[in-house]
Amino acid sequence: MKAIINQTVQRDYLKLQQDIRRLRKVYLQACYKYDPKNVDSPITLRDALKHNDVPSNLVAQLALDIRAKLEVDVFKQELKLLQVDHLHTLQREKFLIIKAITPTWHKIQVCDTILSVFRHVPAEILQEIAGYAQPHQPSFDTSQAQMSLAHVCRSWRRAVFHLPTLWKVLYLVVDLRKRPGWPMKRYIQMVQSWYQRTGSHTLSFHLYTPSESSNIENNGQSFVKDFLAPLRSILLRIRNLNIGAPSVANLLPLFSGKIPSHLQTLTIKNTDQPLRHRIPTGSTASPVFTNIGRLILDASCINSGLRNVLPWDKMTALAVGQTLTIRQYVNVLDACSSLVTGFFTLTDTSPPSIPPKPSDTTSTHHKLQHLSLLICDK
Repeated sequence: MKAIINQTVQRDYLKLQQDIRRLRKVYLQACYKYDPKNVDSPITLRDALKHNDVPSNLVAQLALDIRAKLEVDVFKQELKLLQVDHLHTLQREKFLIIKAITPTWHKIQVCDTILSVFRHVPAEILQEIAGYAQPHQPSFDTSQAQMSLAHVCRSWRRAVFHLPTLWKVLYLVVDLRKRPGWPMKRYIQMVQSWYQRTGSHTLSFHLYTPSESSNIENNGQSFVKDFLAPLRSILLRIRNLNIGAPSVANLLPLFSGKIPSHLQTLTIKNTDQPLRHRIPTGSTASPVFTNIGRLILDASCINSGLRNVLPWDKMTALAVGQTLTIRQYVNVLDACSSLVTGFFTLTDTSPPSIPPKPSDTTSTHHKLQHLSLLICDK
């Protein structure tokens, strides 16, 4: 279409130049052809006008006829010129329209490229594939977690980026043993990029550090200040929080005032050394996490120093992922006087030398609605 318009414009332009040259030639012949015998010739007329001589009627009529004929020819050529100008205007408008619509064309092509991969694949299947591709506790880099599918091909990468449901969970491993070399700015940028891909879904954040208690005590406060403070607005969207460390009792108090109080699920995992202190039977200290819908603990967290961290007397839902002795189970029930839902796995492995806790007082759980006990015979 563009080539046809250009050929038409060039042809009309050449024809217009030829007509202008022809008119110029006719005009010069009419005005400057000298005939001394003809008193009504243009030259004689011009000389007479110089001396203020009144021209004859024949001369005046001749001038009018010549002018009328020239006006008709000029009018026709001006119409052609307007047509050519209109074609140029259309061509410029076409160029502007193409320039404006080109980005939209590119976006449509990108969408077609993405959709061609999973156009007939339900999103639920893609989510299942993404779930199998995620390691249990991955480090946050481009070779693990949600980015695993991105390395299949470029189209899969685009598909993963444009499915917010695949980004509802974030795994982040922070090593507190290397305080001078923290890539904290990079961690923050990664979390912000993750947040932009999540849409409006409820988020789950898994934070793990392999650091020992001494490293947490030395560098934990700096970590909370440098990392959690800039991400306060993102933390408000988190409903499920998973915190793990070799000494998690030393890590949890650092989150006081930094984590939103409307968590649906809090999971605490102690990965290495056993925690020393018992859960208190009556908690009077100010807890770090005040409102928790559901708490999931490891058995190693039961005998822990979480006295000032969790609101045991206000706990309504509790699940312990590993086996408890009967004595530990009784201590938990005594501490959680407001328990509504509980899930426990029990085994009687207490040493015979340690007698069970005397039942001098009876704990009553008036709010308890669902209690699930799995008893293992070892």
